[in-house]
Amino acid sequence: MHSAGTPAVVLGRRGDVLAWNRTGHTLMAEHVAFGAPQDPAHRPSIPRMFFLDPLSRDLHRNRDEPARVHVACLRLTAGRFPTDARLAELIGELTMRSDEFAMMWTVGEVADCTVGTPPSAP
Repeated sequence: MHSAGTPAVVLGRRGDVLAWNRTGHTLMAEHVAFGAPQDPAHRPSIPRMFFLDPLSRDLHRNRDEPARVHVACLRLTAGRFPTDARLAELIGELTMRSDEFAMMWTVGEVADCTVGTPPSAP
């Protein structure tokens, strides 16, 4: 049964937010306009926020594991969609603007981010 308090966020293959409900918006990026996913040119990007947005960075006490997952998922997606110019642009931006991302990108980990279990509570 659906609950109005259940966060929901729909992501595209590049980690861009295609849609979210109010709870998902509040959980992921309350500082971003709620309607931002409706404009393809300004859709929030979860990897971009994770690595480059100071407000989003502060949400994660232990960044190591989620950072590796973000990078590994982008690497898998890049392999599956080698001609995706917007994906290449995102990876280039993250590599140039985030030393953390650039270091992890060179490691070459690959992971499927379409399945998984929620992280355990701290």
